[in-house]
Amino acid sequence: MRRLLHVTVVISLCAAAIWPVRLEAHHNDPVGVLDARQAAFNVHNLDAAMAFFADDAVVTVLVDTPRQAQYIGRAQIRRWQEALLNEQSIRVEAVGKRNVEGDKVTWIATVSRGEWQKMGVQSLQLWGEAVVQDGKIISLRNGLTPASAEKLRAAAARQNGQ
Repeated sequence: MRRLLHVTVVISLCAAAIWPVRLEAHHNDPVGVLDARQAAFNVHNLDAAMAFFADDAVVTVLVDTPRQAQYIGRAQIRRWQEALLNEQSIRVEAVGKRNVEGDKVTWIATVSRGEWQKMGVQSLQLWGEAVVQDGKIISLRNGLTPASAEKLRAAAARQNGQ
């Protein structure tokens, strides 16, 4: 047990030592910034994940759905990210090819969520769009693809007996 703890501490210290290098390495690479933020989030390193957001960043999730929400600034974004980590029911299963046009990145991702699975929907596709400038996420938006929105509506109607 002590050996495992020692190994874990050593690995953590090594990771902490190289993290600033990783931040700098992605400074001018919008996809690298997004990947590094997601990697930090996936290992529940919220401080590292938040370092990729600009102070005045805007995040809009589930655009054009009844669950649309917007978070402005690091404090609101952090509370949203903490809630997702605490919920532990959302998982990004796959991210498709990223398209980069200047500082804008777009993609399609396959995502699963506990509440969707309870409705009989294993996963849905979401579109994503981010603007990254000087190594910081300025804006991040996502929403259900039209086919996924219909799939979720149909599942909700079945659940409600309609």
